[in-house]
Order: sequence, then C-alpha cells, then structure tokens
Amino acid sequence: MTALSAFGPVPDGDFESPAGGAGPWAAVSNGGTFGFSYPATGGNPGGHGIIDHTAGGGFGIWVSNNEVPIPISTLGLVAGRTYTFLMDMKINRGTKIGGLKVDFFNGAAPNDSTGEKYPAAGSATWATYSFPVTIKAGTNGIKVVPLWGPNSAVAYDNIRIKEPDRTVATIKSGVLINWLGTNGHIYQPQESPDETTWVNLGPPVTGAAVQSRLDETPSEFYQVLEVTPGTPANSVPNPGFEDPGINSLGSDKWAIAVPPNTGASMTIASSYGAITPHGGDKMLQLESTTAATGPVPAPNTDVRSVPFEIEAGAAYTLSFYAAHPAKVGGANPQYHVFFYDATNGAVGGPIFTSFSSIGASWTKVTASVTPPSGATKLTVGFIQAMGAGNSGHWVTLIDDV
Repeated sequence: MTALSAFGPVPDGDFESPAGGAGPWAAVSNGGTFGFSYPATGGNPGGHGIIDHTAGGGFGIWVSNNEVPIPISTLGLVAGRTYTFLMDMKINRGTKIGGLKVDFFNGAAPNDSTGEKYPAAGSATWATYSFPVTIKAGTNGIKVVPLWGPNSAVAYDNIRIKEPDRTVATIKSGVLINWLGTNGHIYQPQESPDETTWVNLGPPVTGAAVQSRLDETPSEFYQVLEVTPGTPANSVPNPGFEDPGINSLGSDKWAIAVPPNTGASMTIASSYGAITPHGGDKMLQLESTTAATGPVPAPNTDVRSVPFEIEAGAAYTLSFYAAHPAKVGGANPQYHVFFYDATNGAVGGPIFTSFSSIGASWTKVTASVTPPSGATKLTVGFIQAMGAGNSGHWVTLIDDV
C-alpha cells in the first residue's frame, strides 16, 4: 500500500504571490514568439500562469526562484531519493500540453538535469500531471522549470512535490508479466517508472509456450524484448526516429539536448530534396545556417537519445547512416557517447568522433564502443559543430542508429 506525503512548498507554486504577477518565476525564451501572463482568477483555483506559444518557434520556459537554485533542504528533499512532482495544467488554445524539467545543482554548479518531461496528452480542463524525479546524488539545490506547450497556450497552477511512503503489508503483492514465447528465441522482461528509463526484470528467458515473471515491486510500465537467433539485438530505442514523441524534437526516446539558437534547427524529416530516409518514413535532420554579413553566432545543434542499459566492459558496435547534402563553410559533424552509472552520474568519456567527410548520399558509419567500469547505461547523440563564419550552410541527415 502507498500514501502520498506533501513536500515543499515550491516558491509561488500556486502563482498567487503577488496576485496577477510573476512573483519568483523568471520567464525565459529564445526564438519564436511567447507570451507570459499571470491572471489573478480562473486558476485551479485563484491565480495561475499562462505560456502562450500559439505563434510558434523557439522555446519558452519559467525558471523557479528567479533562476537561483532552491536548496533541497528547504523543500524537505534528499539527494538520491525519488519524488513525484505534480503540476496542474490545461490547454487554452492549440493541442499540445506543457511539460516539466528539473535541473540539479551542487552550489552554483550544474549537476545534470531530468531533461524535458511531457505528458502523452492534455485536455482543455484542469488536470493534475505527475512527473517522477530522482534527485541526483551530490545535489543540494534544484531549479523547477515548467515547459511550454508547442504551438499552444497552456495554463499552469499548483506546482508541488510528493513522495510515495511505503508501509509494510502482510501479503506480498506484485504484477505478473506474461508473454507467449517462440522456441529458441530469447526474451528479456523490463520495467520502467516513466517509459523512458528501462531496467531488466530478472535474467533473460529462452523458450516457447507461455512465459511469466513476477514483479514484487510494481512499476508503471513493462515491456518484453525479443531477440531472434542469428540477428543482433539493437539496444538503441526508436533507432529510426519513426515513433513520434511529445517533446521539443517530436521523436520518442530522442530529445534536443541544447536549445537551438539563431541559424540552428533540429527536426524529424520525411525528405530533404530528393533524399528520403534510409529506412522507414522518418530521419533526423540537423541544419545550420549563418548570415552573409556581420557577426553571427555559432549555431547550436545537439540531439541525444534517452539513456539505455548497457554492460560495462562489453564491446558494442555503434552504427548509423549519415548524409551531408549541404556542406558550405566550416563545420565538424560528430557523434557522441556519454556513459552513466546507476545513479545517473557521469562515468568516463564522453566520446566525440567526427564524420564530416561523409558526402551527400547515405553512408554507413561504424565504431566499436566499450563502456568503462561502473557504467550501466549510455546515451548516443549527434552535433553539427558549425563555426561562426558568414554564409555557412550545413545539413546533416541521420537514420537507423
């Protein structure tokens, strides 16, 4: 049995102080057109905040406590423990609901982040949305960051924190996972609290007929991976960018790691000129352009996968297909691999490797990757690394990772 205990409060989590004002919420945007407002009525209840992104483009967020990390001791939080962040939202215009991100700090120094978390869907009436968050080890402060609803106007209220309190029950309960196997195939049941980070539920199983596995500590989500004999298993989730996702990139299990600035874009495309995806209907497109005259910033492009499970010391083959249909000016497209331990702490690396020599047609890139001692998962991603020179234009296409 579980019960929820209140923590916090998040400063001005109900958007009531001051009435009709931003209070400690710092509005931050880059590119596009955003409206930030704070009606004193119509919330859930009372005052609330609105981020209007109906004009599209860029990104817009609030940052708690005027961008100063909130000491977790004042919120009753403990590093290393998992909490549930709750936020009431409704869609005023458009179709996309907002999301949440929590950034971790050790003093003033960043200590990782949850990344963007978006619900699968939203509604036009007030509803409470849950975001499971594990406070990273070594953290003593956090920033709570409500995220915009893409091309929509979204209302926000009652940002708060709760923690599951476990009590002892006299009868063990659990979830029984069942699947129908095929003779000679290998099956690995997995569990996840958020449908993003997956953990093996016991050892793999080989065999036919109905198989089962009992999970005595139930999770929100389950899946069973099947490996057919003679075919290598692909550890990368959504390797062809085919599955859509409600995030800034629009592809499930992949996300924009660094917000784009002037001249940068990261999108999921179905074609670029005459080039179509290497496999399936979708591909990743990184594009950087700079103006012909005057000072220009170096465009930011960085797309990363969610962390996925690996084994330290085991040799893996990383491969993907790439094409560069536009190469004007200086750029150095690279793939990168980051390693993490069980508490999401960085381990070794990261590895950055250039593939700038690839031409305009699909070319397979392969490399051997051996996770260092202590690593339990990794992310793979891509940057374009274009310089700040004038009249630059690079397009990098990625597929089938």
